Amino acid sequence: MDFVEGYTFTEDDVRGVGTVAVLGDTIKEKLFGSDSAIGQKVKLGNHRYRVVGVLEGGTTFGMDMGKFVYIPVTTAQKLLLGVDYVSEIMVRVTSEDRIDAARGDVQNVLRERHHIADAKNDDFTIRTIKDALTMIQLVMGALTLFLAAIAGISLLVGGIGIMNIMLVSVTERTREIGLRKAIGARRRDILIQFLLEAILLTGIGGLIGFILGISGAALTAMVGNWDFHIGWQAITLPVLMTVFFGVVFGMYPAVRASRLDPITALRYE
Repeated sequence: MDFVEGYTFTEDDVRGVGTVAVLGDTIKEKLFGSDSAIGQKVKLGNHRYRVVGVLEGGTTFGMDMGKFVYIPVTTAQKLLLGVDYVSEIMVRVTSEDRIDAARGDVQNVLRERHHIADAKNDDFTIRTIKDALTMIQLVMGALTLFLAAIAGISLLVGGIGIMNIMLVSVTERTREIGLRKAIGARRRDILIQFLLEAILLTGIGGLIGFILGISGAALTAMVGNWDFHIGWQAITLPVLMTVFFGVVFGMYPAVRASRLDPITALRYE
């Protein structure tokens, strides 16, 4: 995070429990508008803090970092939390392949300073970015399976609805089918006609769902201030799925229509 104006805390601020603060740019804009925030006072709890810097926010995991206010850790311990220890430390490694080594170093230092001889008695927890990514992947995998199950049920119900509509259409157009066969239409022609109608119905429904889904995703990204990108899979998969379900659930009505006897169909009332 870069400073828009001002500077970070000095060593004297930390050692002296200084009542100074660094604002995120969103908070600064809300409090002071276009005016400089440096030297201004903000109230946190029962104490006033002098603003010494403003940070450029940005977004991390959907959170606007510009909405945060930062104060020296010693000041937070004494004036806000009432503790004399650090509850969390964030460590940055020089490269990804050093994560495990850094984790081991942190464990050794904490065990030495906390006088822990047995690893089973650790009074701290270390989480790396790999752990966080693994947890996120597990959650996303479970959520994906859940949504896939809901989508599967929805597709099944929708497919049965399409099949019923096509069966009703075949019944209502029995004389039309008989007339077409009487003037030379083959079974294949009738089959293709009703299959195409089923695909058209599912295609229209799929297009409406695609538009609603993309619109919802774009709106969610806009509200959450996230990046929005549509992959080629998100375009081709719905098209293929609608065609597939149109063929699967439209096949039985189409076959039934193609097998109608033209003489019987022409007599149908």
